[in-house]
Amino acid sequence: MAELITAHELGHSWGADHDPDTDECNPAAISSGKYLMYTYSVSGYAENNGVSCISF
Repeated sequence: MAELITAHELGHSWGADHDPDTDECNPAAISSGKYLMYTYSVSGYAENNGVSCISF
């Protein structure tokens, strides 16, 4: 979990905002979860918890 938080905060340091609230960037939990730059913490266990919809 600490690795995900560090990666999320590094994303902010490099200019990334939170993912926009769209279906493409915030899929439902049934679709394997949220992405790394989601507004709230992710578990790290779902497929989508990596980097995908980063907006700079």
